[in-house]
Amino acid sequence: MKVTYAQGTLGDVALPALPSGALTPSSGTGPGLTGTYYGNTDFSGTPVATQIDPVPSVNGAPSIPGLPAAWSVRWTGTLTAPSSGAYRFSVSGNGAFKVFIGGRLIASSAYADFATLAQGIADLTAGKPVPITVEYAAIQAIGPATLSIGWQAPDPAMVDQAVAAARSSDVAVVFVNDVTGEGSDRSTLAIPGDQDQLIAAVAAANPPTVVVLNTGSAVLMPWLGKVAGVIESWYPGQEFGTAIAALLWGDVNPSGRLPMTFPASDAQADASVNFPGTIVPSASGPQPTVSYTEGIDVGYRWYDAMGQTPLFPFGYGLSYTSFRYSGLQVAQAGRGAVVHVRVTNTGQRAGADVVELYVGMPAASGEPPRQLKGFARVDLAPGASTEVSFTLSPAALSVWDGGWVLLPGTYQAMVGDSSSDISATASFRLR
Repeated sequence: MKVTYAQGTLGDVALPALPSGALTPSSGTGPGLTGTYYGNTDFSGTPVATQIDPVPSVNGAPSIPGLPAAWSVRWTGTLTAPSSGAYRFSVSGNGAFKVFIGGRLIASSAYADFATLAQGIADLTAGKPVPITVEYAAIQAIGPATLSIGWQAPDPAMVDQAVAAARSSDVAVVFVNDVTGEGSDRSTLAIPGDQDQLIAAVAAANPPTVVVLNTGSAVLMPWLGKVAGVIESWYPGQEFGTAIAALLWGDVNPSGRLPMTFPASDAQADASVNFPGTIVPSASGPQPTVSYTEGIDVGYRWYDAMGQTPLFPFGYGLSYTSFRYSGLQVAQAGRGAVVHVRVTNTGQRAGADVVELYVGMPAASGEPPRQLKGFARVDLAPGASTEVSFTLSPAALSVWDGGWVLLPGTYQAMVGDSSSDISATASFRLR
């Protein structure tokens, strides 16, 4: 088979530095932006200093007399693009930062111990100045304060080359990625930069498009209905290419399951928590205080309890074959239970299935509708069957009420292939 390649996008990287010549300060003269420095991290009170900085950047504490260890700066002015189109921006730094262009927030980080990279896009018109505001707060971080901003002018040729390659191929495969790390918080689950736009353009040119996600967590997929398939590869390491080729060509039948819920939107993901909360002073400097309001409804339990439909549920995963569950039985065993279910490969390919056992507690317990209590992988040839058994100990069925308590009542044993796709249910009672 012949494989053609086009880059399509620069991806999730730091872009070339924003040039001083494109910036005009809001007050004063010369290229750059007006920097207003404050002796706190919330931009309040009388400024310690105001000066023209060639570019909005930070590399350690600035040499400004009277500026304390906890400080902030707001740069203001205008940005003038040399050509029209969608400009990409990258912002890298620790602490907390926000970048507004034309009054719209395009990149931010609420709090980062280590340097984090944020991406954004702004539509600019050649020769037309637009307001730009950059805010940076030196909230306590590991290492010196840092901030740098880069941009990339519109480059239709990169996408055009990818579209042309897709249009001339039987199948298109688009690899996209994000980069995350310790101490770096994300303000959105969107795939960074212009990668969503690349996927949409390729899929429009060739609907048999497969998207390979090289990501570390859940992401949004606005193009999902336009592509033929998605592989979540996570961060697979040096055998990335070999492993993906084996899956795409069918040499290996996928059997992985999502260990987390993929929300349908940022709003849905944020519905159960208040993050990053508020910044409060402490002896070691300002610290974020986070309020978690979901209680015991953590992860997939919250979506079930709230009746929310995510993009992909916890435990979800597809295969090149199909499986059927039958004969679910539950036998009480002392103060616990044993669950049996038969799994059959009903497809034409050998494959592995991951049987997931969820338990619903008695209604009076106040527990979430279902909770994962066991899972087992089975490898089956086409048409083959096997019995899978799970042992539910008293500890697995207990709830916390000042101590672990095994409640009397009716329990539900639920078997399925995700938290929201239950194939068989059986009840049992504990007295």
